[in-house]
Formats: sequence, structure tokens, C-alpha cells
Amino acid sequence: MGPDDAKERLTYDRVVAVAGQIPAWKVSAILALGATVDELEQAVALVSAEAGMDGAPHVARASRVGSIHDILAGERIEGS
Repeated sequence: MGPDDAKERLTYDRVVAVAGQIPAWKVSAILALGATVDELEQAVALVSAEAGMDGAPHVARASRVGSIHDILAGERIEGS
């Protein structure tokens, strides 16, 4: 992947290629953020790193990476 690819806006297929098979609602929520490939890759790396750690993650929640992280790590709340 070249430097221009990292700044590229995501598509459904690109989200699945980077994040793996995740529920469609998560893909839609990530796409709605207008995130880049680089931001998604950062969030996926954070979620992966946390899988083996105890305690709360240290992610800047105000950032798009933090928002993507929350989507990837979260569960859908009924009615939302």
C-alpha cells in the first residue's frame, strides 16, 4: 500500500479487507465517519493489542481513530 492509499477514503470492501469479517452495522458506522485507511488500520491495531491486555484502553476518544476503535470493540445496543 502506497502513501496515497493511506489517505484514501474507505469503501465497504476496504473496511472488510482491513478489519476482517465484522457485522454490516459496524462497517456502515465506520464509513459514516469518513475515515481513511490509515485511521482504520490504527484502530484495528489498537483493538488487536488490547485483546491480550487487562484494563481500559488508552485511546483519544475525541479522534476518528478513537471512534473507530469504539465501533470495532463495541456491541450493538438494541434500539440504536
